[in-house]
Amino acid sequence: MSAWPKGTTADLGLHVFSQTREKIFCESAVGMIDLILCKEQLTDINSLVRHSSSWVVNCQYIDDTDYQILLVIWLEEVLYNLEVNQQLLVDCQVKLIQFEEVIQCESHVSWVNSNDVNKELEIKAITSHELVLKLLNKDEIITPEDDDVPQFVGPGWYSSVLFDI
Repeated sequence: MSAWPKGTTADLGLHVFSQTREKIFCESAVGMIDLILCKEQLTDINSLVRHSSSWVVNCQYIDDTDYQILLVIWLEEVLYNLEVNQQLLVDCQVKLIQFEEVIQCESHVSWVNSNDVNKELEIKAITSHELVLKLLNKDEIITPEDDDVPQFVGPGWYSSVLFDI
């Protein structure tokens, strides 16, 4: 597992750790969907017909902190496709592309019809409050405040994101 729920008083979030920045985007999306799904899912998602699509989002690039904004935009796209197009992301492959003034998240996604699954949580928005996207150097440690979340030891990428529920 690469994504852990993040406890807060009014919202819900995720701590995510992965070896690459691209995998952070993927693990964050899959982790968010895992929070949404009913734990007593009656239908095995793997038994449903999967579809594939390409989802692309981008934002202005000034410096590397803009990848945090791109992460929020990407998760908003995943949420939009779930709520508006009834496309529940199951898996994805992400490619991050940097142009001179634009960064882009290009993703090949596998999805199922969201009407075929039970959802127990509605995420209203992805917030930038306490948003973190950070490269951990070798032996650098982050210790989340949540007791059931392990320490993250670099090298690797770490992110923390909150959802408005």
